[in-house]
Amino acid sequence: MEQRFRTEITDMNENGFGIAKIDGCIVFLEGGVTGDVCEIEITERRKNYAFGKIINIETPSPLRCDSGCLSFGKCGGCTLRHITFEAENRCKRQTV
Repeated sequence: MEQRFRTEITDMNENGFGIAKIDGCIVFLEGGVTGDVCEIEITERRKNYAFGKIINIETPSPLRCDSGCLSFGKCGGCTLRHITFEAENRCKRQTV
């Protein structure tokens, strides 16, 4: 059974996952950026959290930018290349 939702990504982690909350459950979304409004699909549920994938970005975040790399998202070398430099630094500072 497909579970699709419309949500806004409210945070992100240093691994390049956007974080949203749906019905009180935290959902990690690969490639999501704080401020994105998107349609998502839940792909895996755990006891206290879930994973999902972004189906469609309805309103892109102002923090989102072009990665400038044809291999971004495929090779796994860069996880935060799709956000501005300032947003990347803020994300890394939160982690430390």
